[in-house]
Amino acid sequence: MRGAWVWALVLAAAVVSSAGAATVDPVEAWRPMYPFIGTWKGARAGADGSVKVTRSYASSATNHHLEITEAGGGRSHAAVWGIVSLDAERQVLVLRQFAPDGSVSDLTLEPRASTMGPLVFTSLGSGPAKTRITDERTGTKTFVERVERSAGGGPFAVVSETRFERKD
Repeated sequence: MRGAWVWALVLAAAVVSSAGAATVDPVEAWRPMYPFIGTWKGARAGADGSVKVTRSYASSATNHHLEITEAGGGRSHAAVWGIVSLDAERQVLVLRQFAPDGSVSDLTLEPRASTMGPLVFTSLGSGPAKTRITDERTGTKTFVERVERSAGGGPFAVVSETRFERKD
């Protein structure tokens, strides 16, 4: 009986220590976003033609979120385009994206993201409609953002593509 009790304590300690080991380092989690901080000018091509936009990535006042604002593209002034935060429960960055029509989408950063590769945010949930936003750096001062949608579980189709150049 005593041996079974000791064995249960050893297993419990192993589970707790392995859970602690799986915790994501916040500095490492945020590292893929560092190259995007700043102000960018872009030209967006989509179904509604081509529009000019200015996008800014900046830390929030509390330094716990990355606020993304955008001007142009049908907006009369700069508005919050999205907010990136670290979801402690999921151990991943989440992009809460705000559309001009007032709708909101939560997308998680795919774990394979690195500072060198593309950032791929995919919508949460198990519904048939999915959104994927890919930010791919094409140089030290340029990146391309593709917004894709999938309806009914089908393949993703490009909705818009924006080419950005660093302004600052």
